[in-house]
Amino acid sequence: MMWSFGIPSALEAWQSVEYDEATYTNGNIAIIDARGQAANGKRWRYPGKFGESADYSDVDEPTARILDRVLDGACLGTPNPR
Repeated sequence: MMWSFGIPSALEAWQSVEYDEATYTNGNIAIIDARGQAANGKRWRYPGKFGESADYSDVDEPTARILDRVLDGACLGTPNPR
């Protein structure tokens, strides 16, 4: 966990060839769960809210699958409809 503004890095988001985002709410707290893949095939993920986040970046597919199992428990509830 680290301090953050609650949004993923603009560099990771804009340079991704794949990008997906879901927003979860728990009371007054909104959690953004963003993930993507860079052109080199490496993956990144960023679940966070203002002031607190967890993330990984520049990892291969098998490592991302393992880390996703851990981070999936960090998002509360079901995503809000888009």
